[in-house]
Amino acid sequence: MANLLEDIQSAGSDTRPPMFDRSDFASWQQRIHLYCMGKDNGENIIKSIDEGPFKMGKCKETLAEWAEGALHLGPERDRVVPDLTPEEKDMYKANIRATNILL
Repeated sequence: MANLLEDIQSAGSDTRPPMFDRSDFASWQQRIHLYCMGKDNGENIIKSIDEGPFKMGKCKETLAEWAEGALHLGPERDRVVPDLTPEEKDMYKANIRATNILL
């Protein structure tokens, strides 16, 4: 059974990144970088790994608009996915993908 497990580990896989070798971090880092760049939205995945997790932030909803164009804003609340712009949604999805790759 141990030989089968060793064979599986040494053969590698197209769907999973290589296992972390603690004695050769530079090689591992390069492999993970290339693996991420091969994925959809790879540049954002790399950015998420380098800069940390995507932060959604907070927003205020517009309750009413005054005649002079001034806005009456409601209380501050946490943003949710539908509040994000398309670029921010890409970063949000890339952050999830980067977390899954690193785990």
